[in-house]
Amino acid sequence: MGIFDMFRRGRPDDTTDWVSDSSQTCRFCLDQASLNDVCLGDAFDRFRWLGPAEGRSKGGPPDDYYYFAQGLQVSASDGTVDHFILEFFQKPEWQGDPRFRAFAEEITHQGRQISLTPETTPEDLVSQIGEPNDHREQHGDSLSLHYSFNSATVSFDFVCDNEGKQVLHAVLVT
Repeated sequence: MGIFDMFRRGRPDDTTDWVSDSSQTCRFCLDQASLNDVCLGDAFDRFRWLGPAEGRSKGGPPDDYYYFAQGLQVSASDGTVDHFILEFFQKPEWQGDPRFRAFAEEITHQGRQISLTPETTPEDLVSQIGEPNDHREQHGDSLSLHYSFNSATVSFDFVCDNEGKQVLHAVLVT
């Protein structure tokens, strides 16, 4: 924590003294609903290897920590992981931020790697992991497929691209 953190509004950024470990890459396991073996409710500082957050909401709780280069948002309340989001498209508030990259790391399901990209369609997802075991929501042009894994809900959110095709926007783990 920096000396000026106490003068900022909101809570201090817990990640300012974290050091990035470039030997680690993000690994999302659907079956455990975990990111690098960190599950919801685990200590937020288990993400220390990510290094300092590149952005942060100050309205919390929960506090949202943004890792633009990884396409990742981690939210924490009282030092524990509240939820995380794998981003495949820039959020409106991130538009034009040159640091943003779509999440492109390893994703596994039932011991095998699956492929999720910004071009993934709902049909592509269902062919890889099956029909939603929770529920499906349609809101205008948006579609969310909800799955339950390890006591967590994993929501795959799809939006229409410029050609009217539904494509993967984000994966929310709550």
